[in-house]
Amino acid sequence: MPTTNVPITIDPRAQERIDQLGLRKEFEGMLEHAVRTVPRLQRLEVSFPPSYDHQDAVFVTEAYGTWKDAEASRIENEFCRWARVRYPWQFYADAIFFARSMN
Repeated sequence: MPTTNVPITIDPRAQERIDQLGLRKEFEGMLEHAVRTVPRLQRLEVSFPPSYDHQDAVFVTEAYGTWKDAEASRIENEFCRWARVRYPWQFYADAIFFARSMN
């Protein structure tokens, strides 16, 4: 888990899913990258929403910051591009990242 002043909340069910998938190292790397690179980041929240019948359960990381909507969209796109290049398909398929504006 990264050492940071940014609060990080992780739902225990999300932690369990990450461990079931064997993706702890990738997950922690993703959090560290977000803390280091997302500008004006205020907090991170990781949840495990109910799955739909037609898809496997995923975990969702939401980054909250003081951005305009266009900047939040750019942050999401850049982060997802980084994750696709950095991590195996299994991680990327099970991880969803959103940038949420607190404005």
